[in-house]
Amino acid sequence: MMKFRQRSLDELMSQVSASDIERTKCRGSGKVSFGSYAEASFFMHWLKWRYSKRKRTRQRKDGIRKPNVRHVYACELCGGYHLTSLPKHEWVKLKKRMSFY
Repeated sequence: MMKFRQRSLDELMSQVSASDIERTKCRGSGKVSFGSYAEASFFMHWLKWRYSKRKRTRQRKDGIRKPNVRHVYACELCGGYHLTSLPKHEWVKLKKRMSFY
């Protein structure tokens, strides 16, 4: 069962390229913005899958580093969703601290 699930995941993810996922720039922060939470979350998992696939096949000559993306959050400036490398609990603490300024 697990091999079937992994093979299905590999088939799905291999059909997607970075240019297939729609993203724009946030005017407020300049970060990459996604239209929905699902798109941002899928992109985060796709990055991690791509890295693990290259690591397994030892094709790491093209300079791809391990993705450090851990959390998707909603942006108040553009209404889109961004990716961050901070864990969710740290991001929440930072947001609370920044709201006081």
